[in-house]
Amino acid sequence: MLAQQDEITRLKKQKDNEIQTHLDRIEELENELEETKTKLKDKTEELDTSEMRIADLSAQIMELHKKAKQLETELLRLKQTSADKIKDLEKKLTLKGKQLQDSQDLFKDSNAKNFELLMDVADLRSQLTQSQTKASKTDEITAEQANKLTKQLKTQEKETRKLENKNQELKEEIKELKLCCADVKCDDLQRQLAQSQEDANRLQQQLHEKDANFNRQQQELEDMKKENNKLQDKYNSLANEKNTLQDTVEDLRNKLNDVDDNTVYPIKVALDPNTAHARVLLSADNTAMSIVEEPQNVPDHPGRFNVALAALGKTGFTSGRHYWEVSVAGRLCYHLGMASESSKRKGIIVARPSNGFWTLTMNKQGQYRALDMRPASIPVQVPPATLGILLDYKKGQISFYDAVRRDHIYSFVGQKFTNKIYPFINGCVDVGENESPLVLTAAGSVEWIQ
Repeated sequence: MLAQQDEITRLKKQKDNEIQTHLDRIEELENELEETKTKLKDKTEELDTSEMRIADLSAQIMELHKKAKQLETELLRLKQTSADKIKDLEKKLTLKGKQLQDSQDLFKDSNAKNFELLMDVADLRSQLTQSQTKASKTDEITAEQANKLTKQLKTQEKETRKLENKNQELKEEIKELKLCCADVKCDDLQRQLAQSQEDANRLQQQLHEKDANFNRQQQELEDMKKENNKLQDKYNSLANEKNTLQDTVEDLRNKLNDVDDNTVYPIKVALDPNTAHARVLLSADNTAMSIVEEPQNVPDHPGRFNVALAALGKTGFTSGRHYWEVSVAGRLCYHLGMASESSKRKGIIVARPSNGFWTLTMNKQGQYRALDMRPASIPVQVPPATLGILLDYKKGQISFYDAVRRDHIYSFVGQKFTNKIYPFINGCVDVGENESPLVLTAAGSVEWIQ
C-alpha cells in the first residue's frame, strides 16, 4: 500500500506538474492570441483610416488566421493531456451554449447574406456583360470604364469568397477552442474570439458598403450610357436634318443661279460722285452728266478720275445679267461701257479689256468703234438715240444695243470677270455750248433681249 500511495503521490505530482505546464502553455497561447487580436484591430483601424484595398487586408487576416490554426493544434494537444477536466468544463460550456448558439445563428444569417450577395454579384456580372456589349459601340472612355468595373466585380467576388471562407473557419475555430479550453481562462479566449468575430463582421459590413458603392457606380454607368445614346440619337437626327436642309438650300441656290443666268434684270444706273472727274457735273439725282469748262471744288478721292472726263456707276455686279440704258441724243461724242473695279483711275487711260475696260465710242465724225483687244469699226446706218448695255457676268460677255430700234451693235465675248464690274461713262474733251448731257434712263422692256 505504501508503494501504491507513493505511486499515487508520484502520479498526483506528475498530474499537478502537467496541469501547471498546461496552464503555463495556455497563458503563453493567450498572450500570442492577444497579440493576434491587437494586430487584427490594427488592420481594422487601417481599413477605417486608409484606402488600403480589401484584398491586401484579407491576405494579412489570413496570415493571422494561420497563426490561430497553430494555436488550435497546440490546444488540441493540451486537450489530450487534460481529458479529466472535460467534465468540469461541460458545466461551463453549458452556460456558454446559448452564446455558441447565438453565434451559430449569426453565422447562418451571414451565410444567407453571403449567398444573396453572390446572387447579386452574378446578376451584376450578367448586367455588366450586357452593358459591355452595348458599350463597345460607344466611345473609348465608356469602354475603359466598363473594363474597370468588370475588374472591380471580379475583385469583389474574390473578396466575398475569402470572407465566406474566413467566416466558416472562424466558426470552426470557435467550436474547437470551446472544446479544448482547460480552465476559466477559456472565457478570455472566448471573448477574444468574439472580438475577432466582431472584427470579421465589421470587415463584412465594409465589404457590403464597397459592394453598394460598386452598384451605384454601375447604375451611374448605365445612366451615362443611356444619356449618351439619347444625345447620339439627337445628334444623328440633327445631322440628318442639317444635311437635308443643306441639300434643299443647295438645290434652291442652283435653281436661283439658273434663274439669274437666264433672267435679264433692267436697272436704272446712278453715277458715283466720288469717281467723277472735277469737270464732270452731275445732276441732283446723279443720273445726268455734263462736262463743264472749269473744274469744280471736289474732295480728293482715290477712286476719282483725274484725267479722263469720266465717272462710274454706284453699283457694281459680280453675277447675273444686268441691262441699263443711257440717252445719247444730241451728243457729238461719247465713250460708254463697263469698267472693272480694279481699273485705272489716275492718269491717261487706255481703254482695253486687258486694262479692265469694255467700251464703245463715237467721235465727232460720227464713227463708232469698239475698243476691243483690236479696236473694231462698227458700221451704223442710223445713229442710236439711246444705247443699251447688257452685262452677262457668268458668260463673260458685254453687249451694246440700239435700245430704240432694238438692234444689236457689238459684243465683247469670251471675257473672264474676276471682280465687280461697274457702268462707265466718259464725255468728250471738247465742250460744245449746246451739247446735250448724257442721261441715264430707266430701262424699258427686256423681253426682246436674247
